Amino acid sequence: MPRLSLNLNSSVVGKDLQVSGFVSPETHPGTPINATLSSSDPTKILLSTGAFVAGNSSVTVTLGQGSSQFFVQSLTDRGTATVTVSAPGFTSGSVNVTLGPTGFTLQNHATLSTTSLSPDTTLQIVPTVLDPSTLGVRTTQPLRAGLSGVQVNVTSSDTRVGNITTSPVVFNGGDQYKATGFHPVGAGTAVITVDVPAGFSTPAGQRQVLATVASPGLTMYSGPVGFNLQTQATINLTAPAPAGLRLTITSTDPSKLLVSPSSLATGSGSISLNVFTGATTVSFWVQALGSSGTVQVTASAPGFNNGSVDVLLYPSGFGFLFFGGSTMSLSRGTTQFLYVGTVLLDPQTLTPIGTAPQLRPGLAPFTVNVTSSDPTVAAITGSPLAFSGGDSQKNIWVSGVSPGITTISISTPAGFSAPASFQQITATVR
Repeated sequence: MPRLSLNLNSSVVGKDLQVSGFVSPETHPGTPINATLSSSDPTKILLSTGAFVAGNSSVTVTLGQGSSQFFVQSLTDRGTATVTVSAPGFTSGSVNVTLGPTGFTLQNHATLSTTSLSPDTTLQIVPTVLDPSTLGVRTTQPLRAGLSGVQVNVTSSDTRVGNITTSPVVFNGGDQYKATGFHPVGAGTAVITVDVPAGFSTPAGQRQVLATVASPGLTMYSGPVGFNLQTQATINLTAPAPAGLRLTITSTDPSKLLVSPSSLATGSGSISLNVFTGATTVSFWVQALGSSGTVQVTASAPGFNNGSVDVLLYPSGFGFLFFGGSTMSLSRGTTQFLYVGTVLLDPQTLTPIGTAPQLRPGLAPFTVNVTSSDPTVAAITGSPLAFSGGDSQKNIWVSGVSPGITTISISTPAGFSAPASFQQITATVR
């Protein structure tokens, strides 16, 4: 006769847990038949046809064109039992079940690191089959159907560091896990512990996790800024901003460097910014009054460690922008325009290292002269150029008058530096 076979997803079942299995006929019957599954010892294991159905000493399943599922539910933490299946016209089958102790453990958390302003960290508590000799963790299985109201307390050793959002967590039959959370409160460390409910065993591991809570920090960045120019700087928050967070940004030397909330506002020695809830990046502007040295800018906010950045002050000047050379040619009677604008200069060589940064707001208006060494060869229109805060570039026009060669030059306004290049163009008129 064809045989009936039994297969379990695990041959070891923890006390008050359950594991699924399948009955499979060696040959499929022509019409569905009933097969009976029996426990050799109902004081040790019960059988069920569903994950949420309390077990009995025996159950009946229907065999058709495929396998039929059943569940083994353990009532004890030691020994063995046998599950037998029989059906008319088939040779019976059986499988042995080993029973073991059960505990509750934390899943996927060897360590836990967070900040005092970070969102809650989810903790998953799982029923776990334990090694009978060492009580080490073997595998996880759901609580057996028919059992309900198993309360598992989860605790924090120091609620000044963090507390548990839901405790106890309550398991009912069929539950594979329950979730709670660790809510950070303040900097420090705390031990999170899963307690042992009555009737269960104490796992040798994975029952505790050390939670480390740090104060979030402020990380600042700014590139160099040229004399009377401005550049954008950023602050990165290592935890999302809580509602109502206010950030204070301060220049340690307002005689050389100002800070501003926007590119349109005149800077000051200190500003306060409202930070959007959940934001992790904040921008502001630094505006240079000096052309050398460094100035430290600091940032502070309640609940965050202070941040700082050293801002380099560089010289700046005016040059021909986007031209790409030092010579030009044009025909008599034609006109060509040139861009004249700000350039950031290397403090050692005065070589331009950045073009067209904005002049700082609040800067008094001034002019930049552009001249032709021989106006009878090429004439300049649009000079002098008027610049003020927020400007970065202007246009002038060069018109060919008569054949010859002339030098187009930019004058250097007071306080600015003459660039080592980009300040003169040799123009040939044909």
